[in-house]
Amino acid sequence: MQDSTRVAVLVPFRDNHPAQKRQVHLDEFVPYMTQFLQRHCAPKSASFHIFILEQSLDGRKFNRGKLLNAGFDMARNDYDMYIFHDVDLLPGDDLGEFYVTVPHLGPMHVARVWERYSESSTYFGGIVAFTRQQFIKVNGFPNNFWGWGGEDNELYSRVVHKKLAIQAPSSGTIRDLEDLSLEGKLKVLRTSKWKCTVKHDLLKEHHRTWKKNGLKNLYYEYVDADAINEYCTKITITLGPNGHWSDSRSSLEQPTAPDQDLSSYLVLTVPDTATEEDVISPHEPTHDSCEVETSNAVKGDNIQVSK
Repeated sequence: MQDSTRVAVLVPFRDNHPAQKRQVHLDEFVPYMTQFLQRHCAPKSASFHIFILEQSLDGRKFNRGKLLNAGFDMARNDYDMYIFHDVDLLPGDDLGEFYVTVPHLGPMHVARVWERYSESSTYFGGIVAFTRQQFIKVNGFPNNFWGWGGEDNELYSRVVHKKLAIQAPSSGTIRDLEDLSLEGKLKVLRTSKWKCTVKHDLLKEHHRTWKKNGLKNLYYEYVDADAINEYCTKITITLGPNGHWSDSRSSLEQPTAPDQDLSSYLVLTVPDTATEEDVISPHEPTHDSCEVETSNAVKGDNIQVSK
């Protein structure tokens, strides 16, 4: 019988452009988090593994939610808690207990103490932990938020809809490797066009799409896996389209040179408005179960990791 806590840390990643410094963040994140988790897991006889979920060069915008769904799908039967974690956030030791304590009472929003979004009562991104049952109950993240922003808002709506009690630390420290204020982050996104341009349209679809859009309609292709260290594996994944009108807003145009100006880096290649035919049907099942027992993924050989 398994009596020690098994922790999976799932990190969405793509080094899209030098200006984002994601590889720089990853190079600091992996050794820091490996040592951090070793310190806090050992006294509790807990085990852990870090999964870096890299979106392939698929010509599409970064899709944080779908990457995290894919990572959960690959690790769904092997862990007791799943921590969905941004690569640019490093927790202080005062948050260590939340990485080894299974959140049975409800999802644990560790990043609630992050200064950038401390004024937002509905912020639910950055670092959040679920049990397997909780994440399946809300049907995971949405798959159709291409670009930065919105997928965590939709996850929050799902958690509230299912009446799960959100937990959060009363205090704690988080170091932000990106080192931007909320205003600064939004300014960068407005300039570079990295954000999800149809976020508000997608959020309006919540009540009629949340049961179908997530783990239940997840499709991805496993590309490759590389061990970064004994406790961390980087997995490359091709996400592909979702059969939803928002697929037409996912395209990006790669730069012709690494130093290309950011303002011309990401270019939408589709019309500004979706046609009536593009919008999915408002019909949804009457049942309320989101249990998913079989994977829709195309994978390679089994991935062996330390746990």
